[in-house]
Amino acid sequence: MTPHGFRYTIASLLDERGLSVETIKYLLGHSSVTNVDLYLRRHKRKIQEIKEELTKIEVELEGSLNKDREVIKSSDRAEFSNQGSNKLKTELPYSEEFILQLSKSNPELLEKLMMDHYHN
Repeated sequence: MTPHGFRYTIASLLDERGLSVETIKYLLGHSSVTNVDLYLRRHKRKIQEIKEELTKIEVELEGSLNKDREVIKSSDRAEFSNQGSNKLKTELPYSEEFILQLSKSNPELLEKLMMDHYHN
């Protein structure tokens, strides 16, 4: 810690509490608002806020994906038990490369092929 570092900290804390830049400028003894902006760590705070929101979004998406996986697993279990001794179709009659290309060029067609394959 240095006295100069303390100036950054106190200026940022006062700014976060809503004190005007003019008041902070007076406290720091600067004549220009531009000089005071150097002390305020607004960008760091904004980046932290963005990170927090992105983390919340990540958690929400992960939760949604986990729910979808559970629905799919229970659906697969139900389909397996409905078929009795028949095994689920797990192998596709298409190559991985074909599926990847189709997913890029015509995802609707790929979805239809997949649905037909698993429901027949």
